[in-house]
Amino acid sequence: MTSERFITFYNGGDRPYIHPDHPMTRAEAVNHVKGDYESLHSVISFEIGKPSRDVTKEIVAEVVEIWDDRGEPINFRQYEFVELHLGLAAARAFQLDEEFA
Repeated sequence: MTSERFITFYNGGDRPYIHPDHPMTRAEAVNHVKGDYESLHSVISFEIGKPSRDVTKEIVAEVVEIWDDRGEPINFRQYEFVELHLGLAAARAFQLDEEFA
């Protein structure tokens, strides 16, 4: 069992803020980002005795995989989120909801 924990930072005007205000497991972090992705700044992993690391792309990739597994079109905000964190090619792999296409 890993003691790795994750914190999420969100854009808050002048500077990023932590939300929620407690460390999460990887599964909790993925679930949290899946539900609150619009202003995600970064996800940081930390574990006692190891250096912290930026795992934003890893967590975003897991969220995107969940969306992809659903096989449904994504909305424009989701498209922008994917493009910002994983690039244009990853975003273009999705079908946009007809409302936004």
